[in-house]
Amino acid sequence: MAKKLPPHHADGQKLKQTRIQKGVSVGHLAKFIGISNGVSHKYERGQVSPQLDKCKLICEVLDITLSELFDDDYVPPKNVDLK
Repeated sequence: MAKKLPPHHADGQKLKQTRIQKGVSVGHLAKFIGISNGVSHKYERGQVSPQLDKCKLICEVLDITLSELFDDDYVPPKNVDLK
């Protein structure tokens, strides 16, 4: 039987997957939301959960909704042109 990941870890994996598929670097995400790259990596590893204000900024930079960020069934699109 597969080990179930804690919810915050699964959310972190989803954040990373979405960020990569949207073509956003860790550095760009971190700078946009006002955190260090290290904290951004902690979000993605599920070691730390972002507060609501940071979640809203994450959604803004990734062009997704809060529902999409936390919905297990959401699959981010793979082609995004960031200029």
